[in-house]
Amino acid sequence: MNLKDNNIPLVMIHKLPILPVPGVVFFPHTSLPIQINVPCYVEMIKQAIENHTPVVISLANSYEIKRPGKGTKTYFSPQMICGCGQPVILEEFSNGEIKILLKG
Repeated sequence: MNLKDNNIPLVMIHKLPILPVPGVVFFPHTSLPIQINVPCYVEMIKQAIENHTPVVISLANSYEIKRPGKGTKTYFSPQMICGCGQPVILEEFSNGEIKILLKG
């Protein structure tokens, strides 16, 4: 889904949910299968489907923060390079993960 082609108002673009994914650029008119295991992103995808809202896939930079006594945690920072599509749940797992197909 290309934001320009679908006449999505600019004000709405700033309110779309963003899923940062390292090493992935989502191109218009393509499909992208993704398995999601982070609970807040699983919920975000489910809400987007319920509300018929497209989801933005953003190229992400990753960075690590060392936490004393807790090891290292990896975080992802969304970048300006992104694509947009409508998510469809392909499979839900007993551990809470979901497999989706994002249709652009």
